[in-house]
Amino acid sequence: MRVRVSAFSSNASFPGTYGRRASAFERVAFDAAMDACGKWGGDPATLRSVFATQSADAEAVDRMMRGVALDPPLVSPLTFLQSVACTLAGNWAARTCSHASSTTLTAGPHSLGAALLEGAVTVAADESTCLVVLCEVPPPAPLAMPGHTTTPIALALVLTHGPGPGRLLDVRPGSGNCPGLPPEAVVAQLRTLIDGPAGTQLTVPTGKRTSIALQV
Repeated sequence: MRVRVSAFSSNASFPGTYGRRASAFERVAFDAAMDACGKWGGDPATLRSVFATQSADAEAVDRMMRGVALDPPLVSPLTFLQSVACTLAGNWAARTCSHASSTTLTAGPHSLGAALLEGAVTVAADESTCLVVLCEVPPPAPLAMPGHTTTPIALALVLTHGPGPGRLLDVRPGSGNCPGLPPEAVVAQLRTLIDGPAGTQLTVPTGKRTSIALQV
């Protein structure tokens, strides 16, 4: 299937006002998302969306687990809310006044590939426009594992159908296994693909035994 990457952003610093309760995870994700939407030029409220993350807001998860271990347990409603992976999608809908459908997924080191596949299928099947966002923050020491990001990182793409500005992207089933990579490496490879000359290819894992082949 073929979709168009109408806007791309990674680790942008968008002059947004998120409020004092917004976590670093939310700020990094929304900076990239708002920057991509600005480059696209349309109304963010009209976008369907796919949010992906390997470990969600790990800082909030750490705070919640520490609070549960207290005697008596003490967990704030905000900490509980921030620990839920799909909260990011809900806050984005509230911020942009969007009623469009949204999907939140996590597939470990394969999360970006799974999100790109979900976004491309959404666009191709419904001829809609879809925002794809990947966001990661370094988990605190008790939760950190090999393969987790060591620095806050986010990526956002606006995928569209039909003619228009941007790069056409062919999305096909990959052949063979493709090992998962740290988020920083996958984001760097995807940027190289989007900025590269016609014919540039990249295979991205969507699971332990599945992948997608991308070509501009």
